[in-house]
Amino acid sequence: MVFTRTSGGFRLKEKQMMQAKDIDSNGVWHSESGEVDLLRNMIPIPDSIRTMGEIEYCLLLVQANSHITFCPECESKLDDEIILLVLETARLLPVKCCNMMMWFIEKPMQLVEDCGIKNWRDVE
Repeated sequence: MVFTRTSGGFRLKEKQMMQAKDIDSNGVWHSESGEVDLLRNMIPIPDSIRTMGEIEYCLLLVQANSHITFCPECESKLDDEIILLVLETARLLPVKCCNMMMWFIEKPMQLVEDCGIKNWRDVE
């Protein structure tokens, strides 16, 4: 991740690696140059999962283990300290057991009208 601190948060500029172990349960990244609250800030998105642009706002933080029980990499049980960062289209799961940043994209829901179904109750 590449960040520079500004008075209103941070913006992309100098290379500084963000690691899962450096993100606390409140969504604060403890970087080499200080603390950055990731909530309501722009976060760079990896090229492989971009659907909108190279950066997205972090809209929400949720406790990860209420949605994901085990680490996708090592299958360790996730504790209450692990959070899921909800961005505009991407999701970021910083798992500390493996010190990995797990990226996911939200699959857009298809509208019933697009499926040619007249009654939404027919959809399972």
